[in-house]
Amino acid sequence: MRQLDSVTRLGDAEGGTRISYHVRAVPGFWFPDYVGEGLLRHEVREQFEAIIKEVLRRQRGGAAAD
Repeated sequence: MRQLDSVTRLGDAEGGTRISYHVRAVPGFWFPDYVGEGLLRHEVREQFEAIIKEVLRRQRGGAAAD
């Protein structure tokens, strides 16, 4: 990536926490917008799923993941 800026905000939500995430990415090479957007969505989803998994593991008092 030639440029990658992101902002994550956490806020109160009824019964939980609201996560707001905004990213602006400028690739270092050309590819169609529809490919780039899909790739970013996939990567962000994987990152947040890993965060959620770790939060839940810690709530249960689980052992550290390798």
